[in-house]
Amino acid sequence: MILSLLALLAGQEPFDYRASVDKELRNLAAVRVGIGDFLASKKMPRWAQQEYRNAIDADPDCEPARKKLNYKRVNGKWEFDPTQPLDSTNRLTADAADKVLQEWLAKSEKAGRDFGQRFASIAAKCEQNNLKDEAVAEWKRVLELDPSNEQARKRLGYEKIPGGGWATKD
Repeated sequence: MILSLLALLAGQEPFDYRASVDKELRNLAAVRVGIGDFLASKKMPRWAQQEYRNAIDADPDCEPARKKLNYKRVNGKWEFDPTQPLDSTNRLTADAADKVLQEWLAKSEKAGRDFGQRFASIAAKCEQNNLKDEAVAEWKRVLELDPSNEQARKRLGYEKIPGGGWATKD
């Protein structure tokens, strides 16, 4: 409360943790749907479906992902529509599939780095606003998205070990 008042006096918007996280999760879901659409356009529906599921993991109400996985709203809830078959057969093989796989990995890694930075910003704001548990949760999310994020590892108590890698003191 006091920090919110100080933020208002300083001409800043108060930090709304839940709204910030929800906004970025919706954005992450939209990016995952875009990656899924890329894979679908390359005739790789099984891989596309994995990205649509990733979108739903980020935002359980992600309508585009739900619809692409044959869900429909019934009485305000999402239900799978078993009358609509899902095509799960990737069409490309060998070199063509490998090329798409490499593109997919590059897009996923970029999204992870980008959203890792977004959630790192939220984690830092949590620390500034004395939201310790929330900060830890967001630093963990950063590592899920971008395992190479050194800032998150340090904030979570990891230390570099000789020969590479990270470990906690535990």
